Amino acid sequence: MALLIKKMLAASTLPEAVVASVIWLLFFLLTLGVLVDMGTSSTDNSDLLAAEMELRACRAEAHRISGNETVVQNYEWGEIEIRKEPYTEGVVRIWLKATIERGGKEIRYTCLARENSNIE
Repeated sequence: MALLIKKMLAASTLPEAVVASVIWLLFFLLTLGVLVDMGTSSTDNSDLLAAEMELRACRAEAHRISGNETVVQNYEWGEIEIRKEPYTEGVVRIWLKATIERGGKEIRYTCLARENSNIE
């Protein structure tokens, strides 16, 4: 039985151990580099958060825009476009689009609301 275990657990040589250690070290360094890059990405989410907050405020005030009108509001981080158009009798479609200049991202909302009603 002991002879069988010795054959199954053959000892590795020093060069094999060094090569295996170098492979594991390279794998560890590559993984660490990827994790550091993910943690320090260059995108700034403060613009995205500011755009989302302004969109919520604009969505609450969109009912004040007259029909078939497009309003563009400029901000430090980009702009919001609000468009209101008739959908059916007594119902309007409201389009909200925020364009963030840094990063080139867009957030879009489309909703239906009763005419002259608050859509919060």
